[in-house]
Amino acid sequence: NRLNNINELYSLLSEIILARDAANWLEDLEAANIPAVPINTPSDLLTDPHLVATNFWQEMDHTTEGKLLCAGIPTEFSATPGKIRLQPPHLGEHSEDILQEAGIKKEKIDKLIAKNALKKQKK
Repeated sequence: NRLNNINELYSLLSEIILARDAANWLEDLEAANIPAVPINTPSDLLTDPHLVATNFWQEMDHTTEGKLLCAGIPTEFSATPGKIRLQPPHLGEHSEDILQEAGIKKEKIDKLIAKNALKKQKK
């Protein structure tokens, strides 16, 4: 029976929650010792203090797209540091190779390309 009025409850709660901004809610929740964090939008992540401080975002030059901001390697190892070495692939750039490695015959791949179900690699 607890779910009989769930839609009305969610409607009421959304009105209450929207009456104040996130900073106010977080302040009160922290004061009440209730764990809570804001929900970030993708654009919020670009200026997130932790991600900025850890140099998570890496700029790279892409041959057709210009400067890109890419997510970096999320872990660091002193003996084997990771880094972004290659630009993101173009659409279809590795499709044929991946399908061939998966055991798909070239004839089948060519049929997929002919039906526009697969983009031909740029060479």
